[in-house]
Amino acid sequence: MLLVEKVAYLKGLLSGLDLQKDTKEEKIYTAIFSVLDELSSKVLELEESRDELEELVDILDQDLGSLEEDFYEEDIEEEEEEDEENDDDDESSFDDEIEDDITEEDEDVYEITCPSCNDCIYVNESILDDGNMNCPNCNEELEFDINN
Repeated sequence: MLLVEKVAYLKGLLSGLDLQKDTKEEKIYTAIFSVLDELSSKVLELEESRDELEELVDILDQDLGSLEEDFYEEDIEEEEEEDEENDDDDESSFDDEIEDDITEEDEDVYEITCPSCNDCIYVNESILDDGNMNCPNCNEELEFDINN
C-alpha cells in the first residue's frame, strides 16, 4: 500500500468517527491529515523523480562504458600486460635498489629488522651511534646497544 493510499485510509477512518463539526478535535485532525496528504504527495513525486534519475544514470553509465571500450581498449590491454610483467619484479627490485643506493653512499651500512613490524631497515654507523631511532614503518622506538 502506497503512502498516499494509507493517508486516504486514515482520512476515511476519521470521517467514520462522526466528530462534531467545528470542535477543537475535528480541526486538529483535519489539519493533521491535510499535512499528511501534502507530505505523502511530495514523497510520491520525489520517488518518481529518483526513479527517473536512476534510469538516466544507468543509461549514462552504459554509454560511458561503451565509450571507454571504444577509445581506451588498447591502452587498457597494454597497461594490464605491463602490470602483469612488473608485478613479479616490483618488491625485490625496489628493495635491491634501496640497498644499492645506501651501500654506494656509505660503506658501513647495517641491516636491522624491526621487532614490531618485521620491516628491514638499513642504517649507517651514525644512526647506531645515536643509540635509538623510530622505525619508519610502524614508528616503534628502536634502541641500539653497540657495546655488546
